[in-house]
Amino acid sequence: MKHIKRIIPLVCCLIIQQKIQAQVPTQGSYITNNSMGAFHGTWQWVNGADTVKIYLTTKKVYCDINGGFFWDLLVGWHLYKKGNVIIENSLSNINIVNLRTFTGSNQNSSNINTIEGGTFKDITKNKEGELTLTLNTAQNQLTWKLDVSPGLKARKPNQPAYIRGFTLPENMILTKL
Repeated sequence: MKHIKRIIPLVCCLIIQQKIQAQVPTQGSYITNNSMGAFHGTWQWVNGADTVKIYLTTKKVYCDINGGFFWDLLVGWHLYKKGNVIIENSLSNINIVNLRTFTGSNQNSSNINTIEGGTFKDITKNKEGELTLTLNTAQNQLTWKLDVSPGLKARKPNQPAYIRGFTLPENMILTKL
């Protein structure tokens, strides 16, 4: 009985490890994803004097896991204005993939019209958040939901303190232009 109690956790770990290894692409491979086209283009949210404009497209992005591979990711850039004052702007870097402020994929989502677990880089606060984007059925409105990334927030002694919240609104419905 003692041996069985020791073997069961070991077998479970081996099964989980096999599943994880099976999901990692091989070195140099390219994972294509042609299902994110409905997200492409320019989207805008306006609320009083506040305006957020985002541009989204799919790009081939390198991932340095398991020797490195490429995959298609939804990437984007944004502009945030309060009246005529620009608060954040990464639109001037459109198509420079390394300067993107959004990254995500619908590959692991149960709905191809949803990007779950995407990331958003808050330029002003120098931090990332977890972003979910969901298209409506007509594919002309995009629901934006920004959350704090899970986990502990640590910093080195010479880094500024963690700033709560985000510069951009956390919940928006953007319209396709």
